[in-house]
Amino acid sequence: MYEQNHEPTIKSHEVVGVDLGVKELATLSMGVVFPNPKHYKSHQAKLKRLSRVLARKVKGSGNRQKAKVQLGKHHAKIANRAKKYSASNHYLYQIR
Repeated sequence: MYEQNHEPTIKSHEVVGVDLGVKELATLSMGVVFPNPKHYKSHQAKLKRLSRVLARKVKGSGNRQKAKVQLGKHHAKIANRAKKYSASNHYLYQIR
């Protein structure tokens, strides 16, 4: 039998655990909490109204086309806000 001397390794960076959730977007093991902005839920009333307006228009009419474009723009606006929020918090994945 022989003995080995093990020296502890020096860590160059601290390890951080990330818990992704629904209520909170992310919670770090250090205690930092990133809130979930809930983009869809906060704009749901306007989407509901625009959908109702579209449903009541006569198919093939110009006003229906306008309502359809307006609803599509609002959907895109919500999607863009969600993308912008996740892109602006990219540092969440690069914590050192």
